[in-house]
Amino acid sequence: MKLEQAKLLRMGAVAMCAFALAACGGGDDNNGGKAGGAAVGASGGTGGGTGGGGGTAPQATIVAGKVDAPFVPGSDARYASMGLGTLQGGLDGVLQESNGAYRTIGAYRVADVSRVGGMAGNTAFAMGSWAGSIVNATTGKEVTAPSGLSYVVFNRTETVASDGVLACTPYLTSPRIATGNGETLGGNATMTIAGGVVSVSADLKLKQANGNETALNFATTFTNGIRSTSYMGLLGATSRELEYSISVGAGNNDSHIVVVPWKLNLATGAQYGAAVLDCKRPS
Repeated sequence: MKLEQAKLLRMGAVAMCAFALAACGGGDDNNGGKAGGAAVGASGGTGGGTGGGGGTAPQATIVAGKVDAPFVPGSDARYASMGLGTLQGGLDGVLQESNGAYRTIGAYRVADVSRVGGMAGNTAFAMGSWAGSIVNATTGKEVTAPSGLSYVVFNRTETVASDGVLACTPYLTSPRIATGNGETLGGNATMTIAGGVVSVSADLKLKQANGNETALNFATTFTNGIRSTSYMGLLGATSRELEYSISVGAGNNDSHIVVVPWKLNLATGAQYGAAVLDCKRPS
């Protein structure tokens, strides 16, 4: 009888230890990141999909990318994002993480900074994509964003760079790039500045992971000032395969960047991303 009682006491102690470990397993820290090693559980993990039986769904490996230098926000630092609608607004003092990522954009934030990938940038811009759980930055409640979110931060300006012809290097991000399974952007783009008027001409191709290509061609002149935004679709119903907007921002060394958030309408559903043309003068 005493032996049976000892066994029961040992079993109860083991159960209490297991309960204590589960209770202390962690959760969101004050910055919205995942503290400790607790499973995300019912939400299915930050990689998308719902885990069965309270488990954590497998997460795709994030391809972080990198920025060449931290972004330097000016007096009119802005963001543009795609994935939860077409959103633009002031950066409002949001700080860049040490690895170059932004984890808060407008009304939203990514739950874990390690789920930010597809990053690129320099002192004139920063871009990346969230491939993890997205939450309302005020309430902390998770929002539905099946295709993730892509963002660009940049400085809007009224000052036009001096006249000249600038060659533009394209940069691209999307949640699929963040998971190593995304698009590429190639081709040529040129910016011409004459008499304080900025014109951008692009002959680019957005190539999907399966090899299909979509043309991204435009010739846009900002006759109403470079603070304006030119839209090709996005704001209403359209039959276009590729929709996008075009904005000009301040660049480095008497130059400009061009910000192009885009939406690709496919039979399998919409895909979202953002492109930046970093336009520089001939060296």
